[in-house]
Amino acid sequence: MALALLVGNAVICLLGPVWLGTLLGWEKPMLHWGALSFLVRDALKLGLAQRVIPLSGRMVRARSGSSRFTGRAGMGGLVHASPFHVAGITRCAA
Repeated sequence: MALALLVGNAVICLLGPVWLGTLLGWEKPMLHWGALSFLVRDALKLGLAQRVIPLSGRMVRARSGSSRFTGRAGMGGLVHASPFHVAGITRCAA
């Protein structure tokens, strides 16, 4: 997961200066404006996402009372039950 986040961020940091250079001209400091000024914030966001995403999965599993996701047939077991199931609602009020 961390690798996917890093690769996605690298693509954005590479394309940002190219886009700015195309729009504003190449004589300006595009690398600084389009990538370097965002690196520290992006590193913090990547670190936070790497911690929060697994934690949120554990919270959902704990709330549903299940140690695993309850998948639907043909979905590889990765689709969680409906929000109603997670909230403990089993049938609609008449």
